Amino acid sequence: MTLGQSIPDLSGHCFLFLVSLIHMRLRKIILLSGDIVIFYLALWGALLIRHDFAVPGNLWSLHLPYFSWLFLGWLVIIYIADFYDLKNAKLNQDFFIRLAVALGAMTALAVAFFYIYPDLPISPKLVLIYDLILTAVLFLAWRAYFNHSITIPTSNGIMVGYSEASQKLAAEIASNPQWGFRIVAAYDPISQPTLAPLPVFNKLHELENIIANTKAELLIVNDELFALEELIDQLFTLLNKKVRIISLSKFYEQTAQKIPLASISKVWFLENQSEHVADSFDNFKRFADFILALLFLIITIPFFPLLMLAIKLDSPGPIFYRQKRMGKNGEIFWVIKFRSMVTDAEKNGAVWTTKGDPRVTRIGKWLRRTRLDELPQLMNILQGNMSFVGPRAERPEFTKTLAQELPFFQERLLVKPGLTGWAQVNYKYGESVADALEKLQYDLYYIKNRSLYLDLSIILKTIRIVLTGAGQ
Repeated sequence: MTLGQSIPDLSGHCFLFLVSLIHMRLRKIILLSGDIVIFYLALWGALLIRHDFAVPGNLWSLHLPYFSWLFLGWLVIIYIADFYDLKNAKLNQDFFIRLAVALGAMTALAVAFFYIYPDLPISPKLVLIYDLILTAVLFLAWRAYFNHSITIPTSNGIMVGYSEASQKLAAEIASNPQWGFRIVAAYDPISQPTLAPLPVFNKLHELENIIANTKAELLIVNDELFALEELIDQLFTLLNKKVRIISLSKFYEQTAQKIPLASISKVWFLENQSEHVADSFDNFKRFADFILALLFLIITIPFFPLLMLAIKLDSPGPIFYRQKRMGKNGEIFWVIKFRSMVTDAEKNGAVWTTKGDPRVTRIGKWLRRTRLDELPQLMNILQGNMSFVGPRAERPEFTKTLAQELPFFQERLLVKPGLTGWAQVNYKYGESVADALEKLQYDLYYIKNRSLYLDLSIILKTIRIVLTGAGQ
């Protein structure tokens, strides 16, 4: 029996795990729905206050269409400010800072909107002020209520196979209670670690009793263990129980949104890549990349002379920096960037860029923090070497080294590299092989799940990183 055949059969009659995942997504939908209701409640309240609680019948319908367009922009701002990430839902200092910044951006957008369209049948000066104040108050009250009243039901889980990947996943589950899972035990048919933080057992006949005693609703099975026929037979006897059986790689992908490198094989990768033939999406993406790159180049090119002058005055050397990078299918191309390092930065050969790197110039630190050093890469996108979204374009020297140390590193080259990507918005700047391993897991997730929705999400998260200087 193959891995591809066993997983669907084992999970066909169990749905508790899906319920937990749906509940996680449902919380985000509830947050979004509540924010939309708040916007319209605040508008209604602003009209009431402005007109002494006697709103004329046609005033609401007059304001509604124009404010609806404005609210759409406000939702984008709230998303960029990371208010739909459940990890950032707590009302701490960071929450209030992000709220203040978001309200400032929302105010600026509203003023710009009504300034650009001065001939509208409404002129909501006081209404807009009242609306922003009420929005801030209601938003704060809504989030406080959400955190206090809406909780995640926790599902108990058992690790089947206590490998390095299992231990790492168990640690991530423990540090992310918002996922709604708790690992209560582990079964390992090969060994029984004595120093494990979890109770680990190795008698297969005990599995059903352990499930009953811990009230486990989920079995997370190391992918390689599906080859054990005795284990498969035991798992089949659990089909009539209220327990969900899922492979570790699939669970990791659905919760952590990355692919655990230690638990997948070539067969897994080939199956999943062949299932995700995205030719139509890639063709559309190439068209969108060209149009957007041309538009952004037209908008930003007037600022190029100022950046070029700042680079020239800051340190001697060329303004632009050209470097070989490896693109789709291993194609070598020259990436173009504003120079942010001293001219002899790599006189002794290619090395990792580290935090606080002394080779970075003064203006280079600012360029890197704001990502403005990447602007010339719009030319690479126009030429078709790069995309807006994709894995980081790595240097051939590093690609060769990392491919020898990390399995599937070459598979990053199945898609075009990007200015930004899933790994870039979820993990810090890479400085080592260990960092490259973490980022590779995010890259593989992107390659398997790439879509218009995921690309838009990455772009919005990138905007937040650029505006806040995060990720440095």
